[in-house]
Amino acid sequence: MIAGVRATAPKGQFHTWNGEVLGASSELTLWHTDTAFAQRTILKVRREIDRYDRIFSLYRADSEISRLNAAGKLIKPSP
Repeated sequence: MIAGVRATAPKGQFHTWNGEVLGASSELTLWHTDTAFAQRTILKVRREIDRYDRIFSLYRADSEISRLNAAGKLIKPSP
């Protein structure tokens, strides 16, 4: 019975993103049967990664932490 279910189940595949996060090479890999869903999920994760990078990256002069270090204070920091 299990073999029958496996034989008829949709075939999944890996969906991968490579990029830089906080100055380090990073990779995100999802396995899913729905390509569109996997791509939307990776996009959501990338947006969150970008948000954290804009706040915490020591490798970006425009990040909040870099501006805090340079000025000693930060007006309207991210929550």
